[in-house]
Amino acid sequence: MTVDLAALAKLASEATPGPWRWAADDYMGAWVVMRERPSFEADSPADAAYIAAASPDVVAALCRVAQAAHVIVDRPGVWDAGGSDWWDAHDALRAALTDLDR
Repeated sequence: MTVDLAALAKLASEATPGPWRWAADDYMGAWVVMRERPSFEADSPADAAYIAAASPDVVAALCRVAQAAHVIVDRPGVWDAGGSDWWDAHDALRAALTDLDR
């Protein structure tokens, strides 16, 4: 599987900011994903919960983690050198992971 992280991050930045949530719409008999008002109808509560969990802020944070990890994995010399490049890559990954814990 190939994921275009730049395209995914762009989509996340252009979408309605999160966090999103989901709820049952008793009047319509459906499950909806919403921020302030319902904006998407899902086929099941599991679909609604998943879509809400993957709100743009979450997707953007996951993209940052993946991009920071790529710097480390795609540049093996960064690990061998142990110099400032290694610490820059380490700090970028740590910051991206910290965003996920907020």
